[in-house]
Amino acid sequence: MVMKTAVNTEDYKLWNEGKRPRKKVKPSRPEPKAPKVDNSIKLDKIKTNELVSVTKGRRHVIRNEDGVMFMGYDVGYQIEGQKAVEGWMSEADYVKLRRLLFREGTINVDALEY
Repeated sequence: MVMKTAVNTEDYKLWNEGKRPRKKVKPSRPEPKAPKVDNSIKLDKIKTNELVSVTKGRRHVIRNEDGVMFMGYDVGYQIEGQKAVEGWMSEADYVKLRRLLFREGTINVDALEY
């Protein structure tokens, strides 16, 4: 029967000689790949000073190939002189956009989910 707290022989030899045992290497978990979204919206690409209205803001979770969930929102907005744009925005960008619009006070954000 092997105990869970048993020390391997190399670490025991080092300990017996008065040296420190080797550090255990923890395997690193790889960063998940972002999901493939056709209509992805980035906050950097939106000119917030030209926004006329934000028509939609509903939570939508998307999974990538490995099944990792990515939180986000389906967002729709209108810019002066252009067609309405709809797409998926990551949760971090959505929260920044909502706070920015609330601070400016030009567009009502009460209808948007938070």
